[in-house]
Amino acid sequence: MLEKLLKINVFQKPCKHIIINHPIPMLDYDHLYEQWNNLTHTVWQKFLKKYQVEVICKNELKPTAHRGKKEFVGYWFFKQRTDRRYVKVKLLDKRIEYTPNVLLILDSEQVFKTTMKNYPMPDMLTCLVYFNHNQQNKIKEYLSL
Repeated sequence: MLEKLLKINVFQKPCKHIIINHPIPMLDYDHLYEQWNNLTHTVWQKFLKKYQVEVICKNELKPTAHRGKKEFVGYWFFKQRTDRRYVKVKLLDKRIEYTPNVLLILDSEQVFKTTMKNYPMPDMLTCLVYFNHNQQNKIKEYLSL
């Protein structure tokens, strides 16, 4: 997933973060979307093996990725096809659009809020992506840590 990581994806302000649009091909993303929350399915197993990450599927977009250790985590947006809301992730004074197949990488302790109009719509599907040691080092290198 980090193969598409470029310096233009890296931001130092308002806090250190990385945004990668389409970290995987859309066809692969669509297959994963079709098997949402079925991590034992073949498409997810192939994905996990290929990218060497750990994922947790969530039905909401909240800063809940911290698991008691210092690490960077990805919030990978799986916006539902029926969701027509204009949702933004408010990261201090920056707003990042919640769009399909976007990976937002943050310090796992970083807090954020979502902003949207209050329409009764589908859940905001999000995968928490936990990177391995080598990937953590690559992220830190890009963020100049």
